[in-house]
Amino acid sequence: MFIVNCESEDKESVPMARVLLDGEPVALPGKSMRKLSTVRAQLELLALRKDRILASLMVDGVPVDLQHTSLEWQRFQEVEARTISFGELGVSMITSVHREALLTMERIQQAGSQVLINDWPAVCRLVRRLESETRTLLLVIGFIDELCSEHVAIDRVDVQSIREHIDGMEALRNRLNTVMEHRDAEELTDFLMLSMAPWVGRLAELLHPSK
Repeated sequence: MFIVNCESEDKESVPMARVLLDGEPVALPGKSMRKLSTVRAQLELLALRKDRILASLMVDGVPVDLQHTSLEWQRFQEVEARTISFGELGVSMITSVHREALLTMERIQQAGSQVLINDWPAVCRLVRRLESETRTLLLVIGFIDELCSEHVAIDRVDVQSIREHIDGMEALRNRLNTVMEHRDAEELTDFLMLSMAPWVGRLAELLHPSK
């Protein structure tokens, strides 16, 4: 089992840490293991060598948020990391973005029912927020597409069909801009209910992972 020095130059008072990756002890350069951020970096490198990435990190039994770039613990006795494959990551992301697409479609439909009862500035804010949500969805899908291209083929969704569907987003965005310029509430309602919501709904269908 590998032991890491974490603190202090006084070897008699230096706390010792155990480092585990997927349940197995790992050997890391001891002198560089005094910071948790460095431990994490080394674990990420080990995972990548196996075409995997870190999925979770526990420090002394406490879950650590991997989204935080700063991991500064003064003292720690055990670091345990779990990994997943790129394929597992892709499926997890697709499942998440599928749920988000369904929610976005519902919000578009709700917005369509509110256009006629709100003043135009409020409608503009609502529409731009929906447009921003849709762009965020596409950014995540773009990352998934890149993941598929560079690391692993995710056979639970039809990636090519998703790409082709997204190609139609530019025409949809141009149509939205034209409708907004007309400042016609009925025309905007029709666009949201009959064009934008179905487009996002179709995207959600394509993102639904097959078993």
